[in-house]
Amino acid sequence: MERIELRPYQRAAVDALYACWTEGKGDHPLIVVPTGGGKSVILATLCAEALEWPGTRVCVVTHRAELVEQDARAIQRMVDEPVGIYSAGLGSKDRSRRVTVSSIQSIYRQAPNFDPWDIVIVDEAHMIPPRANARYRRFLEEARLQNPKLKIVGLTATPYRMGEGLLHEGPDALFDTIAYEIQVHTLIREGYLCEVISRGGIRKIDTSGVRVRGGDYVASELARAADDPDVTRAAVAEIVKYGQDRRGWLIFAAGVDHANHVADEVRRYGIPTAVVTGNTPASERKRILDDYKAGRIRCVVNVEVLTTGFDAPHTDLLGMLRPTKSPVLYVQMVGRGMRTAPGKTNCLLLDFAGVVAEHGPVDQVRVRGRNSKNGAVGPAPTKECPECQRILHAGVRECPDCGHVWERGAPELERQAYSGAVLSFQSKIQTVDVHRMEMRKWEPLDPSKKPSIRITYFTGLRQIHEWVCPEHTGFARRKFEERCRNEWRIEPPATIAETLALQDRIPVPKRIRVYPNKDNPKYLDVIGREYDNT
Repeated sequence: MERIELRPYQRAAVDALYACWTEGKGDHPLIVVPTGGGKSVILATLCAEALEWPGTRVCVVTHRAELVEQDARAIQRMVDEPVGIYSAGLGSKDRSRRVTVSSIQSIYRQAPNFDPWDIVIVDEAHMIPPRANARYRRFLEEARLQNPKLKIVGLTATPYRMGEGLLHEGPDALFDTIAYEIQVHTLIREGYLCEVISRGGIRKIDTSGVRVRGGDYVASELARAADDPDVTRAAVAEIVKYGQDRRGWLIFAAGVDHANHVADEVRRYGIPTAVVTGNTPASERKRILDDYKAGRIRCVVNVEVLTTGFDAPHTDLLGMLRPTKSPVLYVQMVGRGMRTAPGKTNCLLLDFAGVVAEHGPVDQVRVRGRNSKNGAVGPAPTKECPECQRILHAGVRECPDCGHVWERGAPELERQAYSGAVLSFQSKIQTVDVHRMEMRKWEPLDPSKKPSIRITYFTGLRQIHEWVCPEHTGFARRKFEERCRNEWRIEPPATIAETLALQDRIPVPKRIRVYPNKDNPKYLDVIGREYDNT
């Protein structure tokens, strides 16, 4: 059994769930953590701690066999008894364990054939459809008949459904509250997630003639509209141009033919590329994704497959060639690039589908509920400056970068390529030049806390500080080690003194990216550094 050290917010999520139950705030709460934030660790911790109570039984249910396998592995690392898998797709129907991980397709009629569960955890809870006769609802109703005191927990990065609103609101909601939620920008600022920067394609897919049904484009019509040879050639040329120094390219296509045509165009540039669709056999899909994660394939083009549960942290370029009206799909696609990896400073989103303009920043998407007209998504809170292509809030009248002024009632100009905000906080990021850097030991005022190193960047008239922690443990030490290996190109020293002795080997960044401190905006937090070789 492996004892995993939880990140502070992961521990907070688990504790918030317990508080929700003990304080009577809700029996069926949601935990909302962004894609890449480690929901499987939270899930595994819930299972491991539940098993500490004699006789407690837990069922984890999700919608894909790959997620069943992933969740079972995560739980098994943290418990000292076998975890049962009930999934036809994985060739296992084990009913005998205190923790069972299952696909909804296999278990939705089987609740009466299991001993009653005390807790059911739904991974990717936004996949539960609203229909009363759907598999999830049938399964959960039968599980509640077996145990009227059953607790239901939902884990998701997107606590809403298109046309239905938030998952815990409305008369038919399965969940009754949000026990814990943490925002994307918080995890990025704290170093747990990677920033995604966006740039729009000069050529974009024309969806003007594509009908909308059920909250998104009609799939067959969208596939035909997207499969425009001129757009494909232009888009791939930009992907190749901007992806030269990026290791893992993940492209979202609108249909099988479209995906194959995109892949063929990428291969013309000599880039090892593969296609994954719903028709790809499981064994071939596994081989392709293993090759992608190992770097043997640089580019994967997919159709409606790699949007949930796909973990390839090195992915640092997303090619959006799949327009969508669905905020859930939009957020899930962008989330594929947010995981951190050694040497990865950000992920570039190249948007040829207009999804950033459609939905706005991923941490500010707005969803209307069933009582809204057509269940439509609210208007995106951003607009693009026609002069410098910066993405700004829709209410801004003057661009702070180039001074462009929007006249009231003036027609919108044709959109060009942009370098804009896929995250709300990016509009407040500044990039400043560094003239010199100084490192000194820093003694905290609280004597119970360990000392650290304060790095001071001299940026003209202003000094900006950040701290590294060679002598700490846990995440702070891991961040220091990553900085040493990925940016400073040295083996991590064990102490502050050893680190300071190596100052002449530590490179000074040319520029730093800074953001106002969340507690005191007059101070700036360093969120990125740019060196000569980047």
